[in-house]
Amino acid sequence: MRSGRLGGVALALVVAGCAPQVVVQQGGGPANPVKADPKPAEPVVTADEARQQDLDWDCQKAVPPPGGYEAETAWVDAGQPQAVERAFQRAFDQLVANRCEGGRSCEALRALATRWKWGRGGGQVCAMATIHAPDLSWYRGMVSTKLFETSLRESAGALVGPNAAKKPRVAIDCIEDAGACGGPRVSWLQDYLVRALADRGAMVVDVPKGWGGAGLPNGVDLLLTGRVTPRVERRIPIFDLTWTARYREGGTVAQRGAPPVALAAAVAPAVQDVVAPLPEGDGKLALRLDAQRGGSLCAGERTQLWLTTDQDLHVRVFDLYGRDGAILVFPNAEQPNGLVRGGREEPLGGPQGFEAVPVAGSDVERFLVVAAPTEAGLGALAAVTETCRVAPDRAAALHRGEGLPPGVRVASTSFRLVTDGCPAPPPAGTREGVAASLEQLPTCP
Repeated sequence: MRSGRLGGVALALVVAGCAPQVVVQQGGGPANPVKADPKPAEPVVTADEARQQDLDWDCQKAVPPPGGYEAETAWVDAGQPQAVERAFQRAFDQLVANRCEGGRSCEALRALATRWKWGRGGGQVCAMATIHAPDLSWYRGMVSTKLFETSLRESAGALVGPNAAKKPRVAIDCIEDAGACGGPRVSWLQDYLVRALADRGAMVVDVPKGWGGAGLPNGVDLLLTGRVTPRVERRIPIFDLTWTARYREGGTVAQRGAPPVALAAAVAPAVQDVVAPLPEGDGKLALRLDAQRGGSLCAGERTQLWLTTDQDLHVRVFDLYGRDGAILVFPNAEQPNGLVRGGREEPLGGPQGFEAVPVAGSDVERFLVVAAPTEAGLGALAAVTETCRVAPDRAAALHRGEGLPPGVRVASTSFRLVTDGCPAPPPAGTREGVAASLEQLPTCP
């Protein structure tokens, strides 16, 4: 810690033929010599700045920061416009530059810094920016990928549990981030998770295609699902990563969790679209996509949508895309009967399945199933029996998981598009073609 130090690295910047002069000194005071005008300029200050002024600080002497804080001080010519603001910004810049861990996390550190006070003298304005030492220590922990990996190994150990000695086969299913499975941040996170699981003796395998989401897939000892939950702490956006492991215990499928792992959001890739989470269902009615680990798909990748239910149900499945787009995808022309038999995995995309084609402005696509033992139980949805486009107001309600008939059973799944490791995307114009074809669909009754 350098809590008693005012100055940062020595810096003198003079632009030829142009005032002002910005001077910051290593030792905690203005550089010598400082030539003051015979009549020093008086800075123009706001009411808030006037309250922050230290009348005893004449900028010619070192002023210690408050106890338990680290600080930087900057000086600017008092005659230039917004001199106090400029001095504080210089102090903030220096405070961040000298303590930032690099990359986008620098802005996170800036959010923890505060203005302390400013003074004037000798024709200059001096300002001090501070950061509380415990906040700085917390920040360094939040942006450290090494500490993140250490915590993730502990979390992986709790997930693998007593099976570690048997080298269990572990598959990573949906990791929900900002309301949908997959995406660039999930891909980034799962790379760390795979290493953590391997360190705990696990063998990471893929979820077999054709698994409908109920129970546990064949050839898998532990199935992991996760959730990224954003929050703000100490004015810094961070996220918690939580995990659940599904495993066999006797003749049933059991679950166990693990302690959450936190990281500053600025360290990982950003999320493009934040969407409201959809209802998850009861586990006996399950909807699942064949997807990559974590739930991502490449643009143009073919996939299949699988529905599994514990009883015969009359079903309607909606494809939710963009901000408020929705179409009914089941029943359809190839599968006009909306009745799904219990105890089997039903492919809802027909023999060819679906193709992940991006819609302009969004990287998210979600699917919502609404089911009831009788057609009458579907309410007004019983009249919707073929592929159609949902009116925008009703579609917006579906995006929020609202407006559903009372008593129906629901389940959902989703994916985000990624580009890393993917083949070339669909040709130019495909997005526009998709949008045009969706607009040509009849409106649902």
